[in-house]
Amino acid sequence: MPWSNNDLTVLTGAPAPSGLPFGFAWENAPKGSSIHVVYVSSSPRASLHVQELSKIGKANWAKADLTAITGAPQARDGDTPFGFVYPGDPSIHVLYRDANRHIHELVNLGGGDWRHYDLTAMTGAPDTQSAPFGFAYLSDPSMHVVYQGFDLHIHELVKLGGDWRHYDLTAMTGAPLGLIGSPPFGFAYPSDPSMHVVYQGFDKHIHELVKLGTGNWGHYDLTAMTRAPLAASAPFGFAFPSDPSMHVVYRGGDDRHVHELAKVGTGNWGHYDLTAMTGAPLAASATTLPVLQESAPFGYGFSWEHDPASSSMHVVYLATTSLGAKSICQLYKVSGRNWGFESIPTFSLPGSVPPSGFAWEKDPRGSSLHVVYVSDPQNPSNPSPHISEAVLST
Repeated sequence: MPWSNNDLTVLTGAPAPSGLPFGFAWENAPKGSSIHVVYVSSSPRASLHVQELSKIGKANWAKADLTAITGAPQARDGDTPFGFVYPGDPSIHVLYRDANRHIHELVNLGGGDWRHYDLTAMTGAPDTQSAPFGFAYLSDPSMHVVYQGFDLHIHELVKLGGDWRHYDLTAMTGAPLGLIGSPPFGFAYPSDPSMHVVYQGFDKHIHELVKLGTGNWGHYDLTAMTRAPLAASAPFGFAFPSDPSMHVVYRGGDDRHVHELAKVGTGNWGHYDLTAMTGAPLAASATTLPVLQESAPFGYGFSWEHDPASSSMHVVYLATTSLGAKSICQLYKVSGRNWGFESIPTFSLPGSVPPSGFAWEKDPRGSSLHVVYVSDPQNPSNPSPHISEAVLST
């Protein structure tokens, strides 16, 4: 089936966005497999509120103002909230920072009511220099939130059974400082099991912080290890269970290529220039990205496990032509094959706004890919941007 597009703002009547949307799937939700899009709104009646758009099974898209529901503080203007699933409860968690640079958590346990927690106040952790990012680690099981502090250290908030706790990963590992405002990203690698946090250093190298099992955190300079080009964006890391392998993607500084650092099994990290390998369009230049988007990487990587014989990896990013035209591009790799690319048909794009993507394995209409992005309104009389999605179903 070809890609199709849905204007989620029109479908739900949700307010216009202030920052970027982030989407994710809750595959085993108690009320049925569901997908979620979170963002910060700019509407006068819901200024800087965290909004959720959700779809359960075959039901229609619905909207919810999580700030109004929980009484939580307003979000920082232009930031991207991040959502993730914790299968242990089960629950979903939405993270964002406020104007005072505290990290706030909105939690929905088992499909019940939303609740709010100020993680900075609860842990005494330092204020944020970057937006937070969270992930689940099922081997404990535990939840983890990583961010860059004003000291340019990488900080971690951890919930293992009891209360949230704070750890300074930079102090613990002696790792280099991060680039100002560039967010770290964390992910779990079940095969070891291990946890990995990747970030852009002040030296513009890609650095990795690793915790294997119950061991201590360690540091590796992936740029030095692989001789990869310097980074011009925050990296994004993800696991691909089918190999098994780990992947880190980022935008190069001088060439605007999409670069991949990959580690298969117990092998060494290697570097691959996905733009050169595929002939894909260049990534949007850093100079075209508004300051408000300091909290987002250039794109996102994820795996699609709908068919063991054709499991695939995907990287979605904002591409640009020599004439400055913008489009959303997807790089993809099916197991056992080479990387390829395609331009995803979308509604009109308002400018340099990176997309996010995710897979919905238990879509009742057939496993599907979703790319969430900011679009121009279909009605020219309303100049506010909309939240839209591009969908590819099996």
